[in-house]
Amino acid sequence: MLLSFKQKGAYLVDGSFSDHRSLVNAVKQVDVVICTMSGVHFRSHNLLMQLKLVEAIKEAGNIKRFLPSEFGIDPSQMEHALEPGRVTFDEKMTVRKAIEDANIPYTYISANCFGGYFVGNLCQMGTLLPPKDKVYIYGDGNVKAIYMDEDDVATYTIKSIDDPRTLNKTLYLRPPENILTQRQLVEKWEKLIGKTLEKISISAQDFLSKIKGADFATQVALGHFYHIFYEGCLTNFEIGENGEEASELYPELHYTRIEEYLKPIYVDEDDIATYTIKSIDDPRTLNKTLYLRRPQNIITQRQLVEKWEKLTGKTLEKICISEKDFLSKFKGADFVEQVGLGHYYHMLYEGCLTNFEIGENGEEASELYAEVQYTRTQANSSQEAWEILGTTYSGQDHVKKVRLQPSKEKFEKLEMKDNEIISEYFTRVNSIVNRMASNGEIMETQKVVKKTYAKPMLSKFDHVVVAIE
Repeated sequence: MLLSFKQKGAYLVDGSFSDHRSLVNAVKQVDVVICTMSGVHFRSHNLLMQLKLVEAIKEAGNIKRFLPSEFGIDPSQMEHALEPGRVTFDEKMTVRKAIEDANIPYTYISANCFGGYFVGNLCQMGTLLPPKDKVYIYGDGNVKAIYMDEDDVATYTIKSIDDPRTLNKTLYLRPPENILTQRQLVEKWEKLIGKTLEKISISAQDFLSKIKGADFATQVALGHFYHIFYEGCLTNFEIGENGEEASELYPELHYTRIEEYLKPIYVDEDDIATYTIKSIDDPRTLNKTLYLRRPQNIITQRQLVEKWEKLTGKTLEKICISEKDFLSKFKGADFVEQVGLGHYYHMLYEGCLTNFEIGENGEEASELYAEVQYTRTQANSSQEAWEILGTTYSGQDHVKKVRLQPSKEKFEKLEMKDNEIISEYFTRVNSIVNRMASNGEIMETQKVVKKTYAKPMLSKFDHVVVAIE
């Protein structure tokens, strides 16, 4: 991310929260300070470190606007919040008080629900991907919340930093078309996928019962979810004289509607299926091979990596694997892996997909059916790209199950060879167990020990077996 800023002409200055003087020196070189300090407990939580930034801004004396790390629920409306989740709001109010006591010019951004955490998963906890069959509805699902595209949050934030109308006020992001109930959000998704999901309602009492016994970070998250989806804390108050609404202040900005946000997540039709169905009664494909060679999707591995780097704003370290080193991986691999490695070799070293022209016995799909809009990656951010990847490869669990089967069979049949020593046999067992673990199969320690040292072991090692038992 920092490299992407630099590429766009930004000048980066260093400062550390553990070094007050470095903070002051950094602050003196800018007019506006925007802080995005993490306030989510499941990753990191450092909101009160902003007090050091407040002290630095106060000493520097040159800052025209400070935007502290808010970007969520308005903490001034959350005096009644549940423990332990209220710590987030209490700490934000502590930072606000320090800012105002120091007479530092400010704008607070109340951005409500980020789409990446709430839209793509239809507000389901514990996942960022949409449910396939059933969706949990909080209460009756008719409490309104506000959903924002992260890029729009950034755009409105930047618009506000030198706007006198937002000076010493809270900017609320409440674009009208993005104020929806959870049921309305689910309905939009169902319309996109052409499928009705099973809806399972969770009462407030049942939801709150989950807090007991959960770890601290989960308790905080559950509390926030409760206030949003049961109480309606994002929409149950009017904006007062100390606040402004972003889409009213900046009507010229096009904000991302929920329908637009959902579309990149859903691959509308599987292109292979679409072209296949088109071909079944087409005389032009009779007794021929239909090649799917869509021009914009024919790229090198480096071009693919470059597209990802552009999305993430980060340059990845590239480690080249020679043909010799790649082929050496065949030795010792199981049958399924050898097949996979062979296919990878032909595709990525030989170029078997593109190193020939389509002859008279073949046709190219996108030329035959130019009217079909084939899927291109439309993501404008790494978050969208990740969601597209997650949806596109939703069958990965099935692939893992297929890859697991040979390893399971090997494990069950595994026995010690006559000329094998214990360490060699154990290495073979461990290799298979690790391969199974990489595909989601976690073996119980007792089962591994039993396989390693019990029945399969040669009789001359009976004393070892007895000792372990």
